[in-house]
Amino acid sequence: MESTESVIRIPAVLMPSYNKLITTEEGKSAMKRIRVECGVCKATRFYSIHRGITRIAGVVACEGCRQFYQRFKKQPRLEQCDKGGRCFLQEEMPKKCKACGMAHILTRCPVPPSLYHNLLSYLPTDLKKRMPDQPPTSVEVPQERRGGLGLEVYKGDTWEDVTDRSEGRTSTIRAEEDTDADDPNVDDLDMEFEEMVVDDPDIPEAEPPEQTSSPVPVPTPAPRVGRPKKKPGPKPAGDPDQRTAHGSTRGGTLVSICALLLILPFITFLKSF
Repeated sequence: MESTESVIRIPAVLMPSYNKLITTEEGKSAMKRIRVECGVCKATRFYSIHRGITRIAGVVACEGCRQFYQRFKKQPRLEQCDKGGRCFLQEEMPKKCKACGMAHILTRCPVPPSLYHNLLSYLPTDLKKRMPDQPPTSVEVPQERRGGLGLEVYKGDTWEDVTDRSEGRTSTIRAEEDTDADDPNVDDLDMEFEEMVVDDPDIPEAEPPEQTSSPVPVPTPAPRVGRPKKKPGPKPAGDPDQRTAHGSTRGGTLVSICALLLILPFITFLKSF
C-alpha cells in the first residue's frame, strides 16, 4: 500500500488535499496519483505521489518538456526547421521539430532575457523573425497558461479527483512567488522542484578514483645462452699392442739403415774390379 512508503513527494499546492484525504482509513490505504496539466505542451500526464513535480520558470511542466528543455539548455546546438518555422505557429507543442519546440517553450515561459537571447541564437533565422524580441514576464503569463496540478484517488474501478480547489489557488500563487530567478550560468535555477525530483537523469556520474603511479620495476635481462663449450675430455689411450708395434717398426728401420751404410763401401769395392 502507498501509505507505507517512507517518502511522499506531494507538491506544496496539493498538500491540503492530501492531508484531508488521509484523515480516513480509506483515504490512507487507497491508491493515489498526481495529475499534471502541462503548461507547455497542454498534455495531461499522471505521476506517482512518490515522484517530484517540476516547473519551468513558474510554468508546470511534464517530464517530456522538462527533459527536452534541460538538455537543450545544458548543451545547445544549432537546429533547423524543415517548414521554415511554420510549425511554431500551431497551438500544440511541435513533436518532431526541435527548433520550433524550443521556441514554443521560450515564448510561453517567463525565462530571464539573458537566457532567452542565448538560446535564441541557436534557432534558424526564419524562426527568429516570428518570435518576440523579449520573453514574456511573469505578469504576462496568466494562471490558465501556467498549467495545473491535481490529486486523484482510485475508488472502485475509476480515478476520482479529490483536489481541494479553494486552498489550491492560494498555494499555487505562493509557490510561484517563491520560484527562484534564472541564471544562465547556473544549472536548473529556472526549474522549481516541487519537493524533490528523485529520478533526475542529469546527475553527473562519479569520477573514477585517481590511480597513483608507482614505479614499475625494470625486469633484469636474462643471461645470454650460447652454445655450451665442450670440455676437453681425456685423450684416448692408444692400444698397447699398437704402441709396441710402432716402436718396433722404428727400431727395425734404424737397424736397416746402419747395415746399409756398412755394406755400401764393400759394394763399391767390388765394382772396382
